[in-house]
Amino acid sequence: MTEKLKLCSEDILKIVKSTVEIFSSAKKTPVIRAGILICDDENFKGFRVNSFLTENNFPFFVRIFKTENGKSVPRGSMGNLKSYSKNAGDELIRNSVGACYKDVNFLPVEKCELPFLSYQVLVPYSLEKISLENLHFEIQSDENTGVLARKNYREGLSLHSIDLENKLSLEEKISIALQNGGIEKEENPELFAFKILEI
Repeated sequence: MTEKLKLCSEDILKIVKSTVEIFSSAKKTPVIRAGILICDDENFKGFRVNSFLTENNFPFFVRIFKTENGKSVPRGSMGNLKSYSKNAGDELIRNSVGACYKDVNFLPVEKCELPFLSYQVLVPYSLEKISLENLHFEIQSDENTGVLARKNYREGLSLHSIDLENKLSLEEKISIALQNGGIEKEENPELFAFKILEI
């Protein structure tokens, strides 16, 4: 699965870029029909999407960054650990719109910002339940892991790319996930670790 997704990386990023640019410019959402991206934008009209993305389904996290004063800073993010669309292409479009328009931590992306944006897609897979008492599990040593903390209706995530330079430990990722979800360790939350493919 991961190798096939890597081969589709150019298509994946093109779907994200086209969706953000079209939606931010005209508040229209492109659609994929019969493997073709349908939109009014001449830069993307008729783009043929890799069939692997229309015949399979995966969850994605879409992240948008903006270059400001020579530095890349977060501009929006949206994603889930499961897909809510009929295929991977549609899920990319769904989360791209969410990242540029529905992330409550940011104002909607404006057309004038588009030349300064870059994109990252994270694909979570191999979800595995863990516990605070026993952190020795199969993917612990892998840097490219994320953590989900869950207690009733509250959820918090930690993604590996929060801090690539310092290479966060599993314990630190758990702490971040708990903090992001407003969950205390003493509440005995459910914890899950998962691998991440970065595109």
